[in-house]
Formats: sequence, C-alpha cells, structure tokens
Amino acid sequence: MADSNHSFTEEKIILYAEGLKIVVAPGDKPPFEVQAMAFEQDTFLIMDDPLREKYSDETKAELISEMSDTLPVPPGNIVIRGEKVPFRFLAIVYDVSQEPSWREEWVVIALNEIFRESEYRQLQSLGLQMLGTLHGGLPRERFFALLGAAVKRASFPHLKYLWVIT
Repeated sequence: MADSNHSFTEEKIILYAEGLKIVVAPGDKPPFEVQAMAFEQDTFLIMDDPLREKYSDETKAELISEMSDTLPVPPGNIVIRGEKVPFRFLAIVYDVSQEPSWREEWVVIALNEIFRESEYRQLQSLGLQMLGTLHGGLPRERFFALLGAAVKRASFPHLKYLWVIT
C-alpha cells in the first residue's frame, strides 16, 4: 500500500488501493456502516468477541462445557457468525496450545479468506481488526505490510470500503 494515494484527517487515515477505499480509524469512530466485521480469534473460539452478547456466569459455564466437546478450528480459517448483515468473521489467528500462539502465515491466510468470503457474499463494506496485533506480537507496521500484499492479491468487484480498526 506504499504506492497508494492517501490523505490524513485528525483521527483517521484514508488510503486508496486496488479500487478499495481503506480507512484506518478507531473502533469507537466508524467511518461508515459495515456489512461485516472481522475479529481475531483462537482455535477454540474462546477469545472475547466484542459484538457477541454478554453472557451470565451460568451461560459461560454451559459454553465451557460445550467447548470441551468441540474440535478446534484450524488456524488461518474464518468462522462466520450471523445470518444477515452485519456478519461477524472470526479469523483464527491464535492457537493457545502452541508457542508462540500466533504465526504470521495464519494472519496472511485469514486475510485472504476474509476477502474471499466478502466477495462471495458480495459485501461492499468491511470492518477489520488488525489481526495478530491485539493478543499476539505482530507489529502494526508488519500487519499493514501483510494487508497491503493481501489487497494486491485480491480482486474486489464488490468490496469498496475497508475500515481497519485501530
């Protein structure tokens, strides 16, 4: 994305790449309405999902019991939640049973899958957490390099707006 056009405002950065308007902005200041949000997640889906309903202690115990019977989702995959917009894409970029618990290649695969699924669903707008940076050790600068490479690899006949959540 280094060769992209960009402009700066007080609290956000706007980039244009491959026909996509990319806005880097805080999570509490959405620059536009999104049809899906992509969040980082682990193989057992136990990380906090900011859009999920808050559960009581009793419900949490039920979830933990159900989780013990659940097979882990392989890293790099995405899990889709919701039947209509806004969808939640849970990007599996952590495996707490491994050390380190994250890998750059999982972030790359997940980014590719998020863009593929967005196009499959003909979404025009997407919110994206900076995968691997919140709970992992991926530097933000490296995330943006991986994102730029993923954008260049993808084709966007439908997706026009990407909000990168800081």
